[in-house]
Amino acid sequence: MLSLVLNKLDKKFNNQVYKEILKSKKNWKKDLINVKSLTSGFNPNLSFFKPLSDEIAEYLKRDTGNDYYPIRWWANYYKKGDHTDKHNHVPEDFSVIVIVKASKENVLTFYNHSNNTFKVNEEDGLTLIFPSTIYHSVDKCDGRRVSLAIDFKLTDPLKDKNG
Repeated sequence: MLSLVLNKLDKKFNNQVYKEILKSKKNWKKDLINVKSLTSGFNPNLSFFKPLSDEIAEYLKRDTGNDYYPIRWWANYYKKGDHTDKHNHVPEDFSVIVIVKASKENVLTFYNHSNNTFKVNEEDGLTLIFPSTIYHSVDKCDGRRVSLAIDFKLTDPLKDKNG
């Protein structure tokens, strides 16, 4: 079964995220395994990830009764022809995709266990929270598209490292 939570970022916050990405992307590379676009790489020091991760962690706490912690986060900047191969985010527990700047066409696809597809009607600020076991991909983009990704785990990575 495909389980998605849909929400939208505040328009002002979304615009601030977009501007920060445009300024920082000059140092990005195409270096993630599945993502065939410019990427910030894992856990970049961008100002918007902390407040966004905190808000999503609070939502997950209210929804599940458990504390989830951001493990990994990154931003993607797609140009015409860029895409992302079908993949999931196992072994994480929950994943988040934020569409900061939507493509003109609906390029984000989710797959259920029967490999049926669900195309997302992308729009600026759209936020999707889903179990990390769900496969998804991004078709070749027709132009600019900007997204964020955050993975959450039930265990605190700092507690694991410090015993």
